[in-house]
Amino acid sequence: MFRGLSARLVVSHVAVALLGVALVTYGSSLLFARSHSRNIEQRLISTAESLAHNVAGPLAGKDRATIALIVNTAGRVIAGRVCVLDAEGFSLIATSDVPPTDGHRHEEFVRDAARGESSLDVVDVECSGLTYTVTVPILHPATSDTIGVLLLHAPTQDYELTPFLQRTLTLVAGLAAALVAVLLAALVAHSLAHPIERITESARALAEGDFERRIDPRGPAEVRSLAGALNWASSELQQAFQTLASERARLADLLASMSEGVVGVDGAGRVVEANEPARRLLALTGEPIVGAELSELVPKAETRAALAHGTGAECLAVGNRLLRIQAATLAGGEGFVAVVSDVTESERIEKMREDFIANASHQLRSPLMSIRGYLQAIVDGAAESDEERARCVDVALEQVALLARRTDKLLELSKLQAREGPADPREVRLDELAARACEHIRPQAEARGVRVELHRPEQPAWVSGDADQVLEAVHNILDNAIRHSPRGGTVVVTVEQVDGEARVSIADNGPGFVETDESLFWKRFYSGQQNGAAGLGLAITQEIVRAHSGRVWATANPEGGAIFGFGLPSHEPTGIPDATE
Repeated sequence: MFRGLSARLVVSHVAVALLGVALVTYGSSLLFARSHSRNIEQRLISTAESLAHNVAGPLAGKDRATIALIVNTAGRVIAGRVCVLDAEGFSLIATSDVPPTDGHRHEEFVRDAARGESSLDVVDVECSGLTYTVTVPILHPATSDTIGVLLLHAPTQDYELTPFLQRTLTLVAGLAAALVAVLLAALVAHSLAHPIERITESARALAEGDFERRIDPRGPAEVRSLAGALNWASSELQQAFQTLASERARLADLLASMSEGVVGVDGAGRVVEANEPARRLLALTGEPIVGAELSELVPKAETRAALAHGTGAECLAVGNRLLRIQAATLAGGEGFVAVVSDVTESERIEKMREDFIANASHQLRSPLMSIRGYLQAIVDGAAESDEERARCVDVALEQVALLARRTDKLLELSKLQAREGPADPREVRLDELAARACEHIRPQAEARGVRVELHRPEQPAWVSGDADQVLEAVHNILDNAIRHSPRGGTVVVTVEQVDGEARVSIADNGPGFVETDESLFWKRFYSGQQNGAAGLGLAITQEIVRAHSGRVWATANPEGGAIFGFGLPSHEPTGIPDATE
């Protein structure tokens, strides 16, 4: 009820005003009562002394009638009781009582008056209540000796009317003062509380981001000073937030223009910043990302640990990408910032470079050493006759030709690895390409005494790809089968369509292979037998098939030997294909 500043100020002012009025009323009442009592006492004593002076003569002359007249008259005037006593025996000479009584003498006061001492006190008189009792000596007019005592009784109730009126008036004045104090307190409280309330509303608006509001500096000097300070703070905050918003916009533009992903995480594990590359590289899904838990966006603990601590020189595999992450802990250890770079292509190129160097050094070393040996024999004179020198030259030329072929194969393999898909994709018939490959290699097969059979499907087997590359893939597997087949053997080429896939299977009846060797046939430089082969044909076939979204396989032939093949996705022609293909 009294939580507001204005209400509290009103209550406090009213309380202080009422307390002040109460103290003033009480104090003034006491002062007035004391002053009034003193005035009454002095007036009663003066009246008693005047009466004593008036009865002194008659008392000295023993004129009781005059004394009685004076006493009765005085009793009626003061509405009290007046008695005249003899000084020697304190016998009653005259009284204003009707009928006359001799009570209420108060011997102690009378004796004091007989000794010439006046006195006044409030005593409880039987049947009369509290009364003012005054005793004064009556002095002889001539000798000034005490010849009697004047006793005066005045009821106090007859003198209490004025204090009652005074207290009533004082109370009314106090209430009026209290009402005025309440009104003044309300005005003062409003004059103080209203500016503070306006300042409070402005401060709340400022906290909510409304920097345009200003406070009219009115009220006391302190309030005006506070309003001015708040207006200045609002202006400074507005400028600071504008600067911050501008910097944040520039930072957002910078992050958006970066090819690297940037992720910021606070101490509670919530994402506070993530640009588009980071969303794409880390496959962050869900909306909104900013403000979400990192554990919800990145379920894998390994990836979260890499974001928090970085990967260093290593790479992190996320899907089909290789990522390198650099992380920095924020000041105070509350969160971190991670920069994510896609190094898939650079790592692939680096791997290709390393493989090419390794392949080249492996494949070119033997022919070069052979060429060097034979040429050195000619230079050193080890080949003495013309026939020996001619033979050395012929062998060196054969090794040069072998070196050229291997170099071409290496370059072709590198090109295939660097290419994402077929160079010239078109609609081609896999069965026709297999037939052409068989015709091309038939002279080589006949020279080795090997027969080639082709089994074609009833319907054309269409695929999408580079005809020359697919033809080379079939030729490489045929060449491998013929080289590993014994004289008089048969190589069977089968083209079929199974489950949306066009397949080529080439079976030989050579020595075959064990199951542990199956995964090695498609690797570079692997040759099941020491027959001088470079071991690149099947590796090239695998790269061609992969570029065409296909697959390769090698299995043992139940009839002896091995079966190598590959499958490509079937592709129905969308137009009229070239009949020559």
